[in-house]
Amino acid sequence: AVASCVAEELTPKPENMQKITMVHGDFKGANYFLKNEGEGCCAFDFQWTGPGIGATDLIYLFCGSVEDEIVEDYQTWLKVYHSHLNMDQYSLDEFLLDFKLATLDYARWVFAYRLAGDSPEKFRKRAKNVDVNLGIFRRHVPRIIWLLRLVEDFLPDVEAMCS
Repeated sequence: AVASCVAEELTPKPENMQKITMVHGDFKGANYFLKNEGEGCCAFDFQWTGPGIGATDLIYLFCGSVEDEIVEDYQTWLKVYHSHLNMDQYSLDEFLLDFKLATLDYARWVFAYRLAGDSPEKFRKRAKNVDVNLGIFRRHVPRIIWLLRLVEDFLPDVEAMCS
C-alpha cells in the first residue's frame, strides 16, 4: 500500500503542479561535468528527462555520485536546492516530505531490482574496478547503510500519511 501511495504522490498531475520541475531522471556522476575551478555543472544524457519532483533527482545523486561528506550533511544540501527552486508555492516542509517519498521509492527500486543477486564479493570487485556509470551505492557499503537509515527514519511518517 505504501509503494502505490508513494508512486501516486510523486506522479506529476494537475493537483501538484506547484512543485513540478524538470528532472534529469538519471542524475549520476557519469552524466555531468563539473568545472575544475569555481562553481559550475553541465549535465548531459537526457533520455529520462521530463516533468517531475526534483527530490527524485537528489536522492539519485546522493546515492550514486557524491562524496560521503555531502550525504552526511544532506539536509543542508536539500535546503540549498530548495532555495534555488524559486517556487513560492512549494514550502521547504513539502519539499522535505517529497524527499522522504523519493527516498522510499528509490530504495524500493534499489533493493528490489538493482541490487538483486548482489553479494559482498560483487561489492568488493566493483570497489576495485570503479565504473562511474554504476553509482556509489553499488560498490560502497556505507552508502547502502546510509540509505537504509533514511528508510528507517522516513517510513513511519510516510506510512502515517498513506494510511
